[in-house]
Amino acid sequence: MTCKKDEYLKLLRDTKELLLEQYPADTSLLCDSEISSSFSSPSQPTPAKKIDKAPIAQSPVTLSPVPKAPILAAPVPTASASKKPLTQPPVEKTHAPNAPTKKTDVPRAPVTQSPVPVAPVTQSPIPKTESALDQKETWKALSQKLAPNWTIKEEIPSDEDAKRNAARWKESHPGVKVLVLYFQEKELDFLQKLTQAIDTRLTPAILIDAGALEKEKKVEHFLDCNTFTYIIAPLTLLKSIEYKKHYKELPARQESTLKEIPLLLLPEISTLQDPSQKKTLWNTLCQRLKS
Repeated sequence: MTCKKDEYLKLLRDTKELLLEQYPADTSLLCDSEISSSFSSPSQPTPAKKIDKAPIAQSPVTLSPVPKAPILAAPVPTASASKKPLTQPPVEKTHAPNAPTKKTDVPRAPVTQSPVPVAPVTQSPIPKTESALDQKETWKALSQKLAPNWTIKEEIPSDEDAKRNAARWKESHPGVKVLVLYFQEKELDFLQKLTQAIDTRLTPAILIDAGALEKEKKVEHFLDCNTFTYIIAPLTLLKSIEYKKHYKELPARQESTLKEIPLLLLPEISTLQDPSQKKTLWNTLCQRLKS
């Protein structure tokens, strides 16, 4: 209670300070006597008015007695009454008006199925396609138009030459002066023709599968068992570790050797398809092999 009183007094003081800030001390304001007295003497609060309360007359309360209800005893059933059977009213049986009283077998008519008409099957004509011979001629004409320098082989090439070349490293080849090496299948066709031209026009030559020699690690043994005076190989040779062991460059003579045998490294085979490149290569071989 004291806390609320302090809050009220603080509120009054704050209100008074606010009014004094808004209105100077000599400002006259109209108010009634009660409000004026509360602001003029704040230390002496005005006593609250006493309200005389008249005593409330209380009438005497009289309690009336509650009448007691008589206690009635339930009648005891007699023996004759307990043996009397209970009778129920008769129940009348009613039939539903719409329910059939008796089922009768109705004869059914036999069901006959009419045959379904089958539409005749008509076969559409098969479109004619080009025969294998026509397709072959079409591709031949197209390839000659797109790449006139290509040669078309009518028969499937045999792999006997490839097998023979792959096994040649196991043999010695006395009298052969030029060794031609190939590493990839795409190099085989060109190098076969080059070996054949050297063998027939310049000096005995042989084509060997360099991959088979490398796989068996017989490079040094094969070179020692033969008397080659010149070796021709593509640039793929420089990627082989086994051949790189015996490779040597001679900058002074602008030559390279493979186990002391003069070596000619060919450029990319695809660049040698040009007739001018083929001519330059052949002139170089003629100059070196005839000297």
